[in-house]
Amino acid sequence: MRTLILFAAVILATCLCEKHSEYHSKLDQVVYIYPNNVNKDKDLELCQPNAVCGVVNQRFWYPPYVQRYCRCSDTPCPFSWSENDNRSVPLDNRSQLKTCDDTRNMQRCERNDVGLAVSEVLDPVSGQYLKSATILCYCDWPAYWKLDRREANSTHTYNEYTCSKLTRCKSGEFCGHMRADIYSTYYQCSCPRDHLCIKTDDVRRNVTEPLYNGPMLKAQCTPYHPNSV
Repeated sequence: MRTLILFAAVILATCLCEKHSEYHSKLDQVVYIYPNNVNKDKDLELCQPNAVCGVVNQRFWYPPYVQRYCRCSDTPCPFSWSENDNRSVPLDNRSQLKTCDDTRNMQRCERNDVGLAVSEVLDPVSGQYLKSATILCYCDWPAYWKLDRREANSTHTYNEYTCSKLTRCKSGEFCGHMRADIYSTYYQCSCPRDHLCIKTDDVRRNVTEPLYNGPMLKAQCTPYHPNSV
């Protein structure tokens, strides 16, 4: 069994020192986000099998954020939200993992299967952490990417996440973390009928979820009665 080593300073550095460049595409109507000083797909590393080539993050009122991690060898990495492109795996309620591979050929995750592996490796030249992710099985939505194993040292972090079915939570209980920038939610349980999983305060806490480190808001199951006066 591998030794589990936790370094809080490394985690904090990964969160605060991650640089990126943005490219606003009027043609695609998205904002591309590239690691470090990369500003186009052809300068990215070639994707490995079952790698996450990008993430599409939907935003309210603004063009989607499209994060790029690697480039596909024979086809572009998808940049639009889709429920049936066979290249998408859910990440949270408003974000999709994109892959070069056909998801129909992926094995479906069974209960507590490790379905996602995320690495962050320190680049000695730039001094920044480079992210990569691999899809190990297809996780059907709705589900929660639950942290199963973590390794960290001074030059890298490695996290494995299981595809976990959502349990039922009660009214008023914590139900997930909401990103403070784009307000997408990593659900951890399913709220009762006539409830919404929404934030109840504006307190920002640094939280790590798959492919995101940064300020998040706590959400809880809140009664919702749209037809009531």
